[in-house]
Amino acid sequence: MILPNEICDITNRVSTLLSQARTTPNRVQSESYISQALDISCDFLSRLSSDDFFFQYQRAVNSGDRDSLHILSRTRDGSAIEVVAMDVTHFQGFLLREKQLLIASGLDSYIADIVSSRISDTIGHMRSNPTTSSDLERHVSQLRQHVCNRGETTIQALKNERPARGLVYGLGGIALVAVNIAADGLSTIGIGASAGIGGSLVKDGVQILLEAISSR
Repeated sequence: MILPNEICDITNRVSTLLSQARTTPNRVQSESYISQALDISCDFLSRLSSDDFFFQYQRAVNSGDRDSLHILSRTRDGSAIEVVAMDVTHFQGFLLREKQLLIASGLDSYIADIVSSRISDTIGHMRSNPTTSSDLERHVSQLRQHVCNRGETTIQALKNERPARGLVYGLGGIALVAVNIAADGLSTIGIGASAGIGGSLVKDGVQILLEAISSR
């Protein structure tokens, strides 16, 4: 399994390179930073695609094998995301804990803030459209295809903040899933909600990237 601290380090490096690409006035240097970010992302996502533990764990969590509970299945209490988000105070506490887990695993606090803010902004959609394990695998595959296919449109799109954020959301979502796999003492519902939210962030990142690329 690719360890959470490595995933967080990769996310930090990619985010830094994309920020440098947007701020440098030199076009060649800007595109070099983007190419480096894509190389790092492509290598990581290619390795992740064959990481059986990451996806097998996700399948177990989503199917309810872990602790014999159907964590993300629809029950009278809704999905796991619905459970943690139905009360504002509870959700804020949950989100703070997730942010602390990310930072403890090495994610820059600035990026953890970006990820947390995106979750807050899109939690309504996540509640009504929880991401399953099969969806997560598909979205990770789509993200890998986008970053590994380093076409000119992709490079030009990533010079802009929104699509660059999309890639960071995607990597941040994967980091969120990984840190919760590794953490001890989390509730079953909390693990399920983190899995669904992480998967939704990957989906969100893919959609943002695709929109930016398609508009060029």
